[in-house]
Amino acid sequence: MNRFKLVVVLGLLSVVCPTWAQTLTAHSDGLTADFRCPAVAPKKLPAKRAAADADELMEPPALYELAGMDAGKPDEAIPQLFRTPVRHVADRPLSIAFWGDSHLAANFFGDELVRLSGLPRSKVQASFLPATMGRPGVRLPVRKSCQGGGWAYKLAFQDKAVGANYAQGLSALTSSTPNSYLWVDFRQQLQTPNLRSLDLVYAPQGTQAVIGVSVDDGAEQVVELDSAGQGVLRILPDQAMSTLKIRLIEGSLNLEGFVPHYLETKPSLLLDTFAIPGATFKGWTTASPDYLKTRLGKTQYDVVVFEYGTNEGNVRTFDGDAYRRDLRDSLTNMRKVLPDSQCILMGPADRGVLVRHSRSAKKGSATAPASAELLRFARIHQEIASIQRSAGGEFGCSFWSWQDAMGGPGSVYKWFYHSPRWMSPDLTHLSIPGYQVTAQLFADSIQFKNWVSMYTNAQ
Repeated sequence: MNRFKLVVVLGLLSVVCPTWAQTLTAHSDGLTADFRCPAVAPKKLPAKRAAADADELMEPPALYELAGMDAGKPDEAIPQLFRTPVRHVADRPLSIAFWGDSHLAANFFGDELVRLSGLPRSKVQASFLPATMGRPGVRLPVRKSCQGGGWAYKLAFQDKAVGANYAQGLSALTSSTPNSYLWVDFRQQLQTPNLRSLDLVYAPQGTQAVIGVSVDDGAEQVVELDSAGQGVLRILPDQAMSTLKIRLIEGSLNLEGFVPHYLETKPSLLLDTFAIPGATFKGWTTASPDYLKTRLGKTQYDVVVFEYGTNEGNVRTFDGDAYRRDLRDSLTNMRKVLPDSQCILMGPADRGVLVRHSRSAKKGSATAPASAELLRFARIHQEIASIQRSAGGEFGCSFWSWQDAMGGPGSVYKWFYHSPRWMSPDLTHLSIPGYQVTAQLFADSIQFKNWVSMYTNAQ
């Protein structure tokens, strides 16, 4: 096997990477056509079991069923989150990071913040892209991605270990299957190349991994990753690049993500979203603070936002005391990693309950469900929000109630019947317009536009 010679170069990495890395030079032809993902055989789904009663279905309550609901009121008016403005650091863009679950993973919330900033798209950048672009429900600021078989996700919130090594995405894409591949098109606007270099970040595991790397559909180069180094392969194209294809040839790869180095070297806003469907705050208890700090390097976030609680509250009986203990453990670790960032805990959105309807029954003939049942999840979310508000204050975190911003417990049903619809039919997730409205409410509360203007004007 011909192995491409790798060179160790000191002082080349940006502030978000270690001080040295392997480097790989590559040729790019500039403009690159859109790639087509290889055809993949569809997965065989288990046969559906016959419904117990084909006449029944679960769906949102009808308006008449909501007439007697004793809806709650917001705990308090949405507060101004910060008494003092975010500290401006000269010669550095405003930097914000979000961690959360499916509410943020689809990135409609983040996209609306970018729009509200009023900045050109080239002036808004990500400092780190986790390797979750192939996971259902996740949408990252890349043009397209293709992921073959053989990969598995390692997720901090599911990990049983304590002190496990995770980068800021709190996830990794792993494989020991030869020919597992991942293709990513990093362009953000049409077909314009936008990267001057790219860092592939992986976890050294003490075992050798050999990968094939292709830039902009160029010839594949074989790279033997350093099994004992810092876990960074810097890819240096001879001109601006657009796409990367990697293929596992032998060994095991634990891919944490990518650090893009854009052509625009003076962004006005760094906006990172590290959100995974199903995630809970437990990932911050599991992850090693020391390893996280190493991966962050000199990255400084002015504001960090943690949007969790929906999955913790997906239970019939909620244990508030246990949740408070777990939350404090997570926040303790978070402050070891991010001691100086302005911190916001974003409470869970309001959530509704689907009810059983008969297809054949006359409309309006069913007995309305009890108010307590309709507000079952809403009350749990209200308790979670109360705990976040009090426990967060112990760690210097402000609190923003998503549920109160919607109107309080039970507001989920009004959002569902709003035109345009602001809630999806599952009564857990919002619609795209709903996420956009929420982002606008959040941005107003944190004076987002003022921050952006302050940093932009100072540059």
